[in-house]
Amino acid sequence: MDWHFNRLSVHMFNLARYGHSLITTLVVAVIAGCASLPDDASLERRVDQMDQTKVASQTYLQRAKVSMTKARTENLALYGPTYLEKATHHYEEAQQQYKAQHDESAIKREAQLAIEYIQAGLRNKRVVKDALKKSLEHHQILLQLNAAQVNVEQYSLVLNDLLDLVRLIEQRNLDSAIAQEDAVIQSMREFEVTIIDQKYLKQCVTLLKQSESKQGKKWLPDTYASVFNQIQDTQQFIRQNPRQASKIESLASQCTFQAQRLLHLTEEAIRIHTLNDNQVERYVLTQEERMNRIAKKLNEKDLRNRSLDDQSRLLSDQAETSLDLLVAAENNNEKLSPAQFEKWKRKTVLLQAEVRRLKKIIRKLENN
Repeated sequence: MDWHFNRLSVHMFNLARYGHSLITTLVVAVIAGCASLPDDASLERRVDQMDQTKVASQTYLQRAKVSMTKARTENLALYGPTYLEKATHHYEEAQQQYKAQHDESAIKREAQLAIEYIQAGLRNKRVVKDALKKSLEHHQILLQLNAAQVNVEQYSLVLNDLLDLVRLIEQRNLDSAIAQEDAVIQSMREFEVTIIDQKYLKQCVTLLKQSESKQGKKWLPDTYASVFNQIQDTQQFIRQNPRQASKIESLASQCTFQAQRLLHLTEEAIRIHTLNDNQVERYVLTQEERMNRIAKKLNEKDLRNRSLDDQSRLLSDQAETSLDLLVAAENNNEKLSPAQFEKWKRKTVLLQAEVRRLKKIIRKLENN
């Protein structure tokens, strides 16, 4: 009777939460559900009362085998683990007795017990899917994220927590299962965030640590702090919006870009800091050669009589002009194939990026 009232209270709770109607229908469903989850003793009495004289033991074994296959298909390992465990035990016992040519009635009884436990497990699945809808949805998300491959240990802990709720339902403690579900959902959500962090921010965090190991925090404190804060902001966004995959991917991409930039600038800062007097000339000439290389690609005249900063500005303007000319040529349908246009466009964009990078180096040199 307690089980009946438990089921009734849960459905009334769901009614208030989801706004369902047709109370009478729900009550009938509750009563039917109550009778569908037998304990071991009642299940065994049911089997013992069956007439097993008309069917051969081999037929019972075949039926039990079909039920075991259905149990795997219906994922009873999740929705009815205890029922599946007991069904497996009785099925294996029936097989052993059949091989040993034991009494026919004993074989039939074991096989039928396996079938009954699977049927009870399938009924339990319907109750679980109704009562633990949210936690099951969270578990499905973890599966989509390949959580078990990311962190086997933590996934096992979360899965065991969910299975504990299912076992409470198997034991007809539905109220307890529902009361404990929020804590399990919270654990799943925290694990989900951890997985997303690792999936999207692993490279970014690794690059930041590499920069830190090279004393990037010392040589470039403001740039380091900017990247560090950007990662933290992205992690906060993930915690608050774990399902916005496209936005998370965009933020993580920006973090990775800035972390790569930080690492390269850290390495450049180290080179500048460790220069001795006889290396300064070589370093300055190297920067000049980089500028000259870009000038040649743009068919620009020799600009080495200008300051490095002036060179970078002139080359940047020239690169923008070249891109404008290419766009104009494309718009005017001049003889420029799509492949040629894309080729020159990529070259121009790369040159612009290189000029911007060199500008930053030049400013550091001038500040030193």
